[in-house]
Amino acid sequence: MSKADNPRRHHYVPQHYLRRWSPDGKRVLVMKLPVSEGGFVASTKDLAVETNLYAIETPDGLDQTVERDITRPIDDAFSKAIEALLRGEFGAVSVMDLATAVGFQFARGPEVKAQLEHIATEVARAKEKFSSLFKGEEVDEAALASIVEKPAQNEWVTSLLSSVAHMAAVFGEMRWHFVYFPEPMLVTSDSPISFWRRESLDRENIGLGLMSVDEVRLPLSPTLALVMSWEPGETQAVSGDAAMARELNIGTCEFAMRQRVFAYPEPLPPMPQTEAEFERRPVVADLSVLPPMHEHRRSMRDRLLGEVEQIPGLEDVAALLREEPEGEDEG
Repeated sequence: MSKADNPRRHHYVPQHYLRRWSPDGKRVLVMKLPVSEGGFVASTKDLAVETNLYAIETPDGLDQTVERDITRPIDDAFSKAIEALLRGEFGAVSVMDLATAVGFQFARGPEVKAQLEHIATEVARAKEKFSSLFKGEEVDEAALASIVEKPAQNEWVTSLLSSVAHMAAVFGEMRWHFVYFPEPMLVTSDSPISFWRRESLDRENIGLGLMSVDEVRLPLSPTLALVMSWEPGETQAVSGDAAMARELNIGTCEFAMRQRVFAYPEPLPPMPQTEAEFERRPVVADLSVLPPMHEHRRSMRDRLLGEVEQIPGLEDVAALLREEPEGEDEG
């Protein structure tokens, strides 16, 4: 079987995407964070890749069906969508294809796999702790700390595939803003999707995930970014400037897994140089005036209620969500 039919090196950030930051289509500038640490040039083949990340374990060995028959078609559609957007051909872009690609990118990285491992570990430790307490035994904190649970490979792949449709639907409901820049200004990373949200929303709505996010951001090329937000309105194309590029780059730096970003070498992208410039701000102009917090919370609750009502067995949760919290109208 050829390497094309049995791919073992799985890119969790597509190569076609990384090549958009490459002058020769092969290598990109890797900038270490903080920027003052310098950088180096690397092949796109060696970036954001992991062996058998999406392989399925079978009695006959590792099966590469997901990488070959699912990942590649999604990535191909993603590449075509970006090409059309760069040409300004919005009518040629399938919203479903692009939403699916963004949802897949959100769910496919090893950081998501690590999060699943963290959750499984915390659940296992909690079970052991409560078991000791129930038996009247002293809790052995050292023994608890030694417990590490890793979901089986097939569990990880199943979780990935089952989440893509849901994530695509969430992103598809948001308002899309395509931000165009006059020259290469944007960086990307091994975890290219970033968020922006109000600080107060972090404190008061922890655990709501995307429902608590004001903006979802994804650089599509050094000159084009997709910014998704929850305010109503049609998809729009807007022009970006250096200040907007710097804010997008700050988010990319913040979410990068390995403390490095990928950049087009010339001109060097606008990056934060002082602590003050690391202050996060909204990108989309319409979001400079945000809805009152109580309206935002109500909107998020209504969206969550709609999802919960579709799941059998969660009637009690739905009832709680329908209750109007005290002080909701006070803002």
